Amino acid sequence: MNKFTKEMLIFRRTQLEMTREELARELKTTYTTVYRWETGSREIPPYIELALDAIQYHLSPEKYARIAVKVVVELVRKQKIKITDEQANAIETDAYYVLRAKAASDNVG
Repeated sequence: MNKFTKEMLIFRRTQLEMTREELARELKTTYTTVYRWETGSREIPPYIELALDAIQYHLSPEKYARIAVKVVVELVRKQKIKITDEQANAIETDAYYVLRAKAASDNVG
């Protein structure tokens, strides 16, 4: 998997026609954090690309992540990698509950 670079972040933000402030608000972070990501003074978290996709397609990050997990599971199945339906369902369920817990903790703070 390729690392999401500052150039990619800038491109995606401008593609979405968002200012740094708007992106920060959508990601529930600060303008300063987005600025630091874009200048390379802070590492970009691995979930940012997924979050930008969710913004682009007007989906909640939780819903987009569930779709992404389903796509991954289907790709695994089609490649005939040794994974059972039960294991695939467990992956989907685990991802769903992790995302729900994350969303709940975000709402508490």
